[in-house]
Amino acid sequence: INAIKFSFSAPYFDGFEDLTYSYRLVPFEENWSAWTEFSAKEYTNLPPGTYTFEVRAQNVYGEISQVGKSSLKLLAPW
Repeated sequence: INAIKFSFSAPYFDGFEDLTYSYRLVPFEENWSAWTEFSAKEYTNLPPGTYTFEVRAQNVYGEISQVGKSSLKLLAPW
């Protein structure tokens, strides 16, 4: 099983005591995930292609951070 795991945090975001996160893997997921307190997401069995993982944080005041992005390219098996 091929798998990739993203771990993330927003340690300098005001009101970080109760941060929640929302994420998506473009173009695999069109919509943002529901807000969650978990700071990691794992994907398995992705087809070959180019992906961008996007994540944002929401603090206790309802303020949403800028989007963090990380791109990767998965190659087909030999």
